Amino acid sequence: MLLTASSHGRWRTWRRTRPFWAGTLLLLAGAELAAPLAPVRILLGLGTGGIAALGLGAALVLAGLSLWFVPHAHHYVTTDGLELGTDT
Repeated sequence: MLLTASSHGRWRTWRRTRPFWAGTLLLLAGAELAAPLAPVRILLGLGTGGIAALGLGAALVLAGLSLWFVPHAHHYVTTDGLELGTDT
């Protein structure tokens, strides 16, 4: 499917009015943590550490999506993303 000039312009405008790349990187980092390489049973068997890894990954994904869809709160979300990223 080819993008028309108007849809490409809308995409460019949407992307430039928010911290797009920061949201993308947070989303990818969260997906890496939230998609464990070990089975979930093993992670739950590890106890708090395994559950925390899944929770941190989900929180990073949520922070990335928040940067895209709630751009006026980018200061708060960026601070949260830094805190979550340094916890791991």
